Amino acid sequence: MIGTYIYKTLKTAIPALSDGAGEFHIYPISINEGIDLTNVSKAVTYTNLSSTIVFDQVGARVQITCIGETYGHSEELSYQVASAFANKRYSTGGDPISTAVEGRTDLGKDVESGKYLSSVTIHIKTAQLIG
Repeated sequence: MIGTYIYKTLKTAIPALSDGAGEFHIYPISINEGIDLTNVSKAVTYTNLSSTIVFDQVGARVQITCIGETYGHSEELSYQVASAFANKRYSTGGDPISTAVEGRTDLGKDVESGKYLSSVTIHIKTAQLIG
């Protein structure tokens, strides 16, 4: 559920993650080996950092890593991601999901890929189990 929610939110909120041919550069955990980002200016990965269950509330802390061709691309993308999840409340089939941004961090340039990285940590709360 959480992965689908993140994917759909990013796909809707940030059309620039598309290559124009229907492929979105949104990846769970990491970018799979063999995927060539040479001609991709922006991409994201997302990773569940932790999950909690307290009474009837399920929570998850998720790190979304923003990958950009330039520092400006990475920074702009991280602000777009933060905006997509900042203090939002959604309803998915009756299950309310609330999100908040915990922080944004510049991670510098990845030596191997030459891409610039930044991350956004979000917190998601829902009444359904997160899987």
